[in-house]
Amino acid sequence: MLEDKDALYKAWRASASYRLMLVLSLVLLGLALLLTIKWPSYTLHLMAFRSPLTLNLSLVWPVVGLLTVVMALGMAFIFRQHPSMRGGPLLELMFLWPLPALIVSLAALLLQRISSGVLWAGGIAFMGLILYLLLHLECQLVGRPPGESQWAEWTIHLLAYLLALTYFVLISQAGLRTLLSAPAILLVGGLLAVRLLHSAAPDRRKVGICALAIGLVLGEATWALNYWPGRSIVGGVLLLLIFYLLIGLARQGLQHRLTWSALLEYGIVALLGLGLLLRFG
Repeated sequence: MLEDKDALYKAWRASASYRLMLVLSLVLLGLALLLTIKWPSYTLHLMAFRSPLTLNLSLVWPVVGLLTVVMALGMAFIFRQHPSMRGGPLLELMFLWPLPALIVSLAALLLQRISSGVLWAGGIAFMGLILYLLLHLECQLVGRPPGESQWAEWTIHLLAYLLALTYFVLISQAGLRTLLSAPAILLVGGLLAVRLLHSAAPDRRKVGICALAIGLVLGEATWALNYWPGRSIVGGVLLLLIFYLLIGLARQGLQHRLTWSALLEYGIVALLGLGLLLRFG
């Protein structure tokens, strides 16, 4: 029986690598085309809450959105063929969507700022390598009990926090109005929270509610930080600190381990981090 399971797992690993290369080739080719074609842009002038709002829209972003969907769904379909998940509902794999989707979106955002052809090609290759490594990390976790491959879980968590910091800083640097920046922070924080919390509890509904609450708190914090004259990097780090604390408290709560000592521990971390930022930021 064990030999049959090992054979099924090895066959899935081989097919998963092949399918990922197909999806990656499609996404990387799409990014290359996006960055070599000059896309038309449009300016919209709107009234929001009795104040003018100007939006500069480019047709490149709907195509970027399509590529992120292709990458996210491609990753989910690959793992749907896993021996322990074969035939299961696709929504059970929703936790696999955020990281690949946000990596592709971030690559498109950053590569547009690069004019050097060598750096541009290197950036696309680096993104492909990160996504390929992400597949292998997820392979160590899917279908296995929580805590069995802690190094893979920690690596994925580190990648998620680095993505969160990058997005928070970039959105803060953009100087957008709260009407635009708060929903963007809410979306990024909520999606990453889904990935970071999925192993904390089997109840997906509770995980979704916690992720939505974390996204809402981050959106409200963005609204407050937009009135703060500090540097954008400091605002991004503050949002990351809030995000880290909320994820930690949510995990403790979902695992029924939220005690006064845990609250005190996270409170001390929050005060130390806030003090360092105010002192050196």
